Parts: sequence; structure tokens; C-alpha cells
Amino acid sequence: MTQAKLLTLEVLVTGGFALLLLAFPAISVRLLGWPQAGSSFWPRTLGGALLGVALATITTLSDWTRDGLGAGFGLAGHIAVNLTMAFVLISMLMLGPDHPTHRGAFFTWILSIGLVVLALVEVAYL
Repeated sequence: MTQAKLLTLEVLVTGGFALLLLAFPAISVRLLGWPQAGSSFWPRTLGGALLGVALATITTLSDWTRDGLGAGFGLAGHIAVNLTMAFVLISMLMLGPDHPTHRGAFFTWILSIGLVVLALVEVAYL
């Protein structure tokens, strides 16, 4: 697998979650089994952050870098984001005052483990 394929996978996963959280924040939170926040502010904030990551990745993959318009942050940046998100999610599961439902905890553990595995694969291609 090449760096471009890994970055394309990042765009698809990150962008997909971003669009889901931005378009359907309340439904997304309920489907994922996460605690209700009372408003759509936090799911949309997370969606916006994920969309920013996806767009930064697109600049890495595009021809924009040849024109000097931007270089995104590539694999190293994604490794940092993925490991940070995994650490935060695991910390919230273990220490957080708002515990998700059993379905939410299961999904959050799977997401955290997936982020760590993806980061380890990306480290191999640096």
C-alpha cells in the first residue's frame, strides 16, 4: 500500500464521519450510542474538525502542492491526529463522567483500536 492509498483511505473515513456528523448530528450520536449533549453543537464541531482534516489531506493528494498552494500535513500529521484521538476516546471511556451506552462503548473501543492500527500501518510507510 502506498502513502497515496493510505491518505485516500483517510479522506474517505474522515470525510465520511465528518459529513455524517455535520448533516445528522442528533441521529449520529444516537446511532453511535454516545451520550446526548442536549444540542447539536458538539457533534457538528467534531464534524467540522474532521472535515478540516479531510480537506488538509486532499491538498496533500492533489496537484495544488506543485503550484505552492498548500501541502496539507501528510502521513505524519495523520499519525499524530489518529493517536491523539485514540488516546482521548480511551480516556473518555475510562475516566469520563458521561459513559456511553454499551453499544456506544463498544463502537468507541472499536474506533480507538482502529485508529491505533491505522497509525501503526502509516508509521510503516513514513
